[in-house]
Amino acid sequence: MKQVTLWLLLFSFISACKKEKEYVVNPPKTLLKIDRVVNDSTIVLTWSKFTGNNFKRYRLQRTATYMRNGQFGSFTEEVYSGNDLNDLSFTENKMPYASYFTYTLSVVIYPDGNATDSIKLPRIISYQRPDALTGNPVEILTNKQQKWLYITEDQKVTLVDYSTGRQITSKQFPAKTGYACLGDFNGTNELYVPVHDGTVLILDAATLQLKDKIYVGGLEVGSVAAFNGKLYVSTTDYTEYPIRYIKIYDRATKSLTARVGTGYNTRLMMLESTSVELVDVSLYPSSYYDLKYYQFSADGQLITSQARNWNDNTTVNNGIMRSFPDGSRFITSNYGSIYKKPLTFEGNITTLYTYSDYAFNTDGSIIYAADIYHNAIYAISYPARTITKTYKTVLNPVKIFRDGNTLYSLGKSPNQSNAAGNLMLIEKINL
Repeated sequence: MKQVTLWLLLFSFISACKKEKEYVVNPPKTLLKIDRVVNDSTIVLTWSKFTGNNFKRYRLQRTATYMRNGQFGSFTEEVYSGNDLNDLSFTENKMPYASYFTYTLSVVIYPDGNATDSIKLPRIISYQRPDALTGNPVEILTNKQQKWLYITEDQKVTLVDYSTGRQITSKQFPAKTGYACLGDFNGTNELYVPVHDGTVLILDAATLQLKDKIYVGGLEVGSVAAFNGKLYVSTTDYTEYPIRYIKIYDRATKSLTARVGTGYNTRLMMLESTSVELVDVSLYPSSYYDLKYYQFSADGQLITSQARNWNDNTTVNNGIMRSFPDGSRFITSNYGSIYKKPLTFEGNITTLYTYSDYAFNTDGSIIYAADIYHNAIYAISYPARTITKTYKTVLNPVKIFRDGNTLYSLGKSPNQSNAAGNLMLIEKINL
């Protein structure tokens, strides 16, 4: 009996040793690195040669968050498999449109020649795509002739070709920026960016290169609007009496031509198809004088103004404002609050309160309302205020606009991890 027990113990010991040996590989580390970046969507990955036993193949996997077959999510795919021990590189030239990638190299072996595979020595490396469209948009501007979309953030503006969804260029600013605008000067397109250092930067709209700047005073510069060679700037400058916070500058000479308005740090929005009519909304939510209207002559002289006084801020949102195409009305807030010019409140478009942005058809008879919480854009007839059609989006529609028979949505996923890099995508909806 003792002899049987000893044999069992010896058999167990040998089996345990054999099992342990089956999974132990002790070669030098197989290192993975990015050897060369060809362009933003093509990289060359290399790794050191595996020097262990029982080699079967190299396996390279890619993990990223992107849109695939109409679904947005995190996907892991095998991008390379090679059974040549000396083949130590892979060119990634079919990169999906994502901002952040993780590559994992594994060595697949036959443990002791056994038919069962064992994966050893995983090596991981990451790649941040430099020209991916990422960020947290504050506002958008469009140049529909060039198919250009300007996405403004707190300290950045990005120029995108919205026909392809690809970034053209971007510019970072040293301080927070206000609401920018586009304009023309001497036959060239310009982008005017107010910066919270008391200046308005004048950028080339095609390259975002600095052309000039105007010091307007104060610290925070809330917004700028451009029309007929004049720049209308909302400032916080109170150094001159009587205090007037809206300054009008001549673009050609950069000289101050007039001062109006009592609103401190506001957003100015031009009403479309009008001469010079502006809506002025406070950027401070506690203000009792949140909404103002100004009409100017072509040379920047004030004709008339009006203010609306209340203390309920649910019907105005300075981050969500769009003019009707004819300039007779404007819409604002998550509720879709409509105001008739100058400042007559007409009501909300529907009972929902989850709207993030608005767009229109040519005559303003259809309002497109982006519902950020339900991944939808509603076509709402006006003035009937009836939802006539619903367009589903893959991502949350943050900002929208229409060009011809196409509706564009700048979207983000609500569940993006930091690894996804706050990826933004432009979705196209054929109307």
